[in-house]
Amino acid sequence: MLGRFTILAMCIVAAYAGALPYNFGGLPEQFKEFLPQEVKDFYAELTPEDKEILKSVALDHEKYENEDQALEALKAKSEKLHTKALTLKKLVTDRIDKLEDGAKAFVKSVIEKLRSIRPAPGAKPDLNVLRSAANDIIEQYKGLGDASKTSLKEAFPKITAVIQNEKFQKIAKGLLSNAGATPN
Repeated sequence: MLGRFTILAMCIVAAYAGALPYNFGGLPEQFKEFLPQEVKDFYAELTPEDKEILKSVALDHEKYENEDQALEALKAKSEKLHTKALTLKKLVTDRIDKLEDGAKAFVKSVIEKLRSIRPAPGAKPDLNVLRSAANDIIEQYKGLGDASKTSLKEAFPKITAVIQNEKFQKIAKGLLSNAGATPN
């Protein structure tokens, strides 16, 4: 059961922290409390000008071949915001780099999958698409060895604590069961 919740939490965190969307408000309200504090702090500290800059870069996301190009566009608009974004990116990257190889490959594939299903600029995330992605990722997670699963738990202790939260379990169970999968 905990494995399915781990996957859903990772989906949420990767989709909203790794991709650095400009519109934190686009995230369904029930999930905001489950984001790592560093992500919430990043968005809380944004000025209205910072939000506009992020929005302009995000709306042009299809112009960038990779994350580095998007970060360069951000840097051209605001050195300060670029530095903040790099700090958050480094936090995520450092945690991923500490993972065991199988866990690291898994997380990288999850991030790529979630980037590929990122909603169009200005659109809210489609819960059916997230459900489908979560179920695909769950199947991939099931194939991981115990060492990879343990590595994930050790690298992301806050996510593990959130996953054990009763309120989160109810939300996750509802999302996954609506897609035809039930947590075990």
